[in-house]
Amino acid sequence: MKGTKLEELFGPLRLSKLSNDQYVYNTTDRLPEAHVAFLDEIWKSSSAVLNALLKALNEHEFVNDGKNTPIPLQTCFSASNELPEDSSLDALYDRFLLRYEVGYIADGDNFKQMIRMRRKATRAPIQNTITLQELEQAQR
Repeated sequence: MKGTKLEELFGPLRLSKLSNDQYVYNTTDRLPEAHVAFLDEIWKSSSAVLNALLKALNEHEFVNDGKNTPIPLQTCFSASNELPEDSSLDALYDRFLLRYEVGYIADGDNFKQMIRMRRKATRAPIQNTITLQELEQAQR
């Protein structure tokens, strides 16, 4: 996500609205409409993205054209090859309640097995194993 722009997560700006001094994102198929999200290399994001994520994860809102817009986000997963070192990232880091550190693959055969599993997985469509209703019930 290094160099990730707000538009990549929250949608492109609607150029037709800019001429009217409106800063409106087209959020279709982007984070503001997601129930479940996965953010890769989160700590390499720009400060603008990190601040927007803090609001999205904490308040379940996104500012679109100056208005707070609710986000239906129920669960957010993230991965990174590094932990945040800057204390200014503590608030966002605290939003991830479950943390699991995975070590490097020590055995080369395990790496080969992982690659083979990935190839098999790309051939079959991913099936949901939990519905949004079941997720909501678990959260309650």
